[in-house]
Amino acid sequence: MKKFIYLLLSIGISTLLTAQETDPRKIYYSSFEEAFKAKPEKVYHIYINDKRLTEIPKKITTLKNLESLSLRDCSVKEIPNWLKQLPNLKELDLSNNGLTEIPAGIFELTDLEQLRLYDNPFTRIPDEIKRLTKLQELHLEGCEFSELPVVIASLKQLNGLSLNACKLDKIPDFIFTMPQLEYLFLWENGIQEIPDSIALLKKMVCLNLTDNKIAHISDALFELSNLKKLFLSENRLTELPAGIAQLTSLSEFYTGENNLTTLPEELLEMKWLEYIDLRHTFLSADTVNWLRDGLPDLYIDL
Repeated sequence: MKKFIYLLLSIGISTLLTAQETDPRKIYYSSFEEAFKAKPEKVYHIYINDKRLTEIPKKITTLKNLESLSLRDCSVKEIPNWLKQLPNLKELDLSNNGLTEIPAGIFELTDLEQLRLYDNPFTRIPDEIKRLTKLQELHLEGCEFSELPVVIASLKQLNGLSLNACKLDKIPDFIFTMPQLEYLFLWENGIQEIPDSIALLKKMVCLNLTDNKIAHISDALFELSNLKKLFLSENRLTELPAGIAQLTSLSEFYTGENNLTTLPEELLEMKWLEYIDLRHTFLSADTVNWLRDGLPDLYIDL
């Protein structure tokens, strides 16, 4: 009987291993050495993070099905032009490599859809970036722009943009010429206001303005009917306007670490709201209980 059970277990394990082997898209290689041991056509993802690399081996061009390459914090200083021989590369992460300019080789990767370059001290974005016509996400956190990268507005497929910690004192005007944006991250800047032009971003789903200097919420924000997540924590708000209830798609609202002492009555109309962050505010226990009684299904983070 035991032999029969062991036989069944071995068959099950064998079947599982076979299934895994036939699904190479779920395998993420953590070194070039590992990736090169596999059949080239079965390598789709390479994630080499926090390792010191002297160069990107040219043998990588044999991996014609490679879709994502992450070399975060790997001291990569140069992207060779022959990297364009990876016809299916969709995602590239070169974050935290100390790059002072975007390597020209990146602009040869015209099929890229996601590009992560955060924590590199760029001061400018070359016009050549507009060659990345299929780019959907661009992450540029921690840059120190000498001039605003208005060329980003030419990326018509871009729906996600991160300019966190870029020492911005306002939301760049070029952003309002990008009505296709759905995700905008601008936390840890010096932004002081939300301009009326925000209403132009009709497709916005997630807006993150955490850790800025915003003291007032513009009524124009309430025209974003598709907004699901709004981050306004760590600002200078003293009140929430009644118009917040106009955001009928909002499910998560982050407004902790502000100088709030009251909440608008209209907040109780937001039966669709699932989560609200009220940590480190000046709201009384009575106010919190009022909100809890009025919206019993709402998760209140205190």
